Amino acid sequence: MWVSGILFSVFVFSGGTRSYELGGVYKYAYDASVLVNGVESLQDSLQPGKPVGFRVESELKVSNVWELGREVLLEILGTNFQVFTSTGKDQSYNFIKIRSNLEKAKLRTFLHLNDGIAVGAYMDKSLQPVSANVARGVMSLFQYAAFSEKREEVDVSGRCIAAYVRQNTGNHVTKQKSNCKTMRANSGYERSQKIFGIEKQQKSTVDYKFTGDGLVIDSLKAVETQRMEVAIRRQVGAQIYSNQTLVLKESLSEGKTVKGSDVSVAIAALESRHKMKLVNRELEVEEVTRNSFLAGTTNLKKYVSSKKKYLTPKKVGQHEAAAVFLGLVEVIRSSSKEQIKSILKDKNSEILPQLLDGIAAAQTFEGHSAVMNFLDLNKEDDVHLIERYLMVLSLATNVPETIVEDLFKRAKHGVKVVKAAKSLDLCLAAVAHALSTKSKTENAKVLKEIESYITSKLKNCKNDECQVTQLRCLGNLKSDTTLPQLLDIVQQGGKLSAVALQSIKAFPIEKYSH
Repeated sequence: MWVSGILFSVFVFSGGTRSYELGGVYKYAYDASVLVNGVESLQDSLQPGKPVGFRVESELKVSNVWELGREVLLEILGTNFQVFTSTGKDQSYNFIKIRSNLEKAKLRTFLHLNDGIAVGAYMDKSLQPVSANVARGVMSLFQYAAFSEKREEVDVSGRCIAAYVRQNTGNHVTKQKSNCKTMRANSGYERSQKIFGIEKQQKSTVDYKFTGDGLVIDSLKAVETQRMEVAIRRQVGAQIYSNQTLVLKESLSEGKTVKGSDVSVAIAALESRHKMKLVNRELEVEEVTRNSFLAGTTNLKKYVSSKKKYLTPKKVGQHEAAAVFLGLVEVIRSSSKEQIKSILKDKNSEILPQLLDGIAAAQTFEGHSAVMNFLDLNKEDDVHLIERYLMVLSLATNVPETIVEDLFKRAKHGVKVVKAAKSLDLCLAAVAHALSTKSKTENAKVLKEIESYITSKLKNCKNDECQVTQLRCLGNLKSDTTLPQLLDIVQQGGKLSAVALQSIKAFPIEKYSH
């Protein structure tokens, strides 16, 4: 056994992981399933829910179409797709076959490897994100090492540390991924406060078994579990379990190859052969943001009209209302100022508060501008809606600098209605803090000016009500440079001392010094 192990190691180190022969064709059976809340949790705090998910079966044909030194270009062709679904009606893992557009699809991609590490993932330019993600998952399986080592890899999970351990049998390697970090810009809107954020745990293992006469994959099983919890309430969360298997069925030597002095020449030849336009895309999964509640339309006016009944006050707190609200926020984020103004009409008066909530949650300058055109800060009749909009906006965590600057300009200009002026100052301080958590250096000038505005206003207050408001503003702003001023007020005692203490308590713990 130890002799075969030594021979295997010598073969690996002398030949790298270039395993698939040039011109060789390898046929595989591929199976992948994804379940949500369908397996045991990584910890015991969550009970597994009913399994909901899907399963895909396919035939894969893998060919080495070009190589140069340690560089290899694998063509991976997926055909005969079958799609199954698990409805979650019971605790079983039974899958039911469904009709899908994938059934007639031919998914042809090309994986560029250099010494076994993926350096390029070429796909048809017209490939849709969902299909592209399926291809990424498959291609990631063919990035592997055949001996014990730890290295950095980029695959469908992002940039990860991949640890490989060769088992005693020699032709069996286990891969574990850890510290996976996304490289793509995050288009989502995340909470800056950790207590309101999502905590994630991930486990990922791939077991490779190679053919006895080389480093061609004979079979593999990839299992990944992701667990997400809301930090403030750990009973709320989800588990995602994915399982992929690959089994070699047949190997041939009839494949076509291409020649080229580098990979770009080879890709050009393959484009000509298959009459397709290939683009090099990252292996990391591509975000699919389409919300299932958009009902096939991104027209804001039509969306509000069709979902209006779910936005009425009597529906607040119900599941349907929450789903529709999420859809509303997404549509607003892709709408222009004029489109948003079109829904702020008298005919929608019953749901105006909910529409303003959606616009504030969307956190776009187009939406903010539409609201500021619709509402008059100096009009008593609008004060209720103004307070509502500014209160929700003050909870936002990804407010662009343009909104902060607009609020600051309006605050400096002055607002006659006392309640509106108070809400404006409090909101301004809160969104300025949110902006500071993203990048203090980029926004340093405006943040410094806002802090100076609040402290100056506090100094010039003529009555207790004004002082209370500005002290609360300092609590919303959470600037460590204002802590000495707040501590001085606390030490002075009296009514304002209690307000200043509450403002200090609002600061993150890391702001305190000894």
